[in-house]
Amino acid sequence: MTRRDGFTLLEVMVAMAIMATVMVALLQNHAFSINLSESARNRTVAVQLARIKMTDIELMGYPPLEDDEGDFGELYPGFAWRIETDESLFPGVREAHLLVLWQEGPTPQELDVMYFIADTGPFPKTGEGGPLLPDDDDDGGAGAYGGDGASDGLGDVVAPPPTSGI
Repeated sequence: MTRRDGFTLLEVMVAMAIMATVMVALLQNHAFSINLSESARNRTVAVQLARIKMTDIELMGYPPLEDDEGDFGELYPGFAWRIETDESLFPGVREAHLLVLWQEGPTPQELDVMYFIADTGPFPKTGEGGPLLPDDDDDGGAGAYGGDGASDGLGDVVAPPPTSGI
């Protein structure tokens, strides 16, 4: 009986084939996790840029009814924005639709945010807790929901009712 020390060539080749298969699977998983991390980073940046752009729009006041677009400058290359502003169902409120756009490889990506901006001018017409209604009869009156009938040149602006203490 002879004693053998070590492995045969066939055993070494089988072990190397198994290791190669495992390494390929691990490298594919690693590449996938890197792409996923990059995608999460881009989405986080897009959310922050959307917040900044929404704040800019709110600070400008009541937005005009027009579409606008641009980019975020040299600090965020590849990121752009587009905004579409429309009337909402509520008087004195505009609907702003903000898109933040960027590219991930061959696929374009976008973050879509919709929000509402109210006109913060003079108090809108209210009355008895009713809906906001314009004075469309030009009689100097207070519109459909009351008032003192006097005209001050600003239309019929009725202050909101006082609130009671806490």
